[in-house]
Amino acid sequence: MLRSSERESVEGSPAEDALAGVRVLAVDDDPDALEVITEGLTSLGANVRVADSGTEAISMWSRERFDVLVCDLAMPRVDGFAVLRAISERAHSFDNGALAIALTAHASEDDRQRSIDAGFHHHLGKPYELNELVQTILSGLHARHAEGA
Repeated sequence: MLRSSERESVEGSPAEDALAGVRVLAVDDDPDALEVITEGLTSLGANVRVADSGTEAISMWSRERFDVLVCDLAMPRVDGFAVLRAISERAHSFDNGALAIALTAHASEDDRQRSIDAGFHHHLGKPYELNELVQTILSGLHARHAEGA
């Protein structure tokens, strides 16, 4: 599917089509954060859908197929941990090679370890650089597919 060496420009920043064909579900209760993620990933070819609550994210994941979940952890009512648990319990869980990334302002080592222990494949702190998120997606998908997940 993705070969990271083919998806990077000469300068090391992502190529314009770095995420072509990648389906992303971005989840955050902050509309500005969703806009930034959507614009950034869409500009690199990703098909981005957004959910502004954990409940909406769970519903969308059950109806559609995604390659990547980028999810805020600190949301009211249904937080990112509950979203991941609910998605993981469904028939179309992360067994198909999908990637789960926690994107949160809670960026201590303990927070990172808690999100990894909960089942997120990666943990990025806010604020983040678009290149960092893109490289995390590319390397994460490559690793998941290499594992045969």
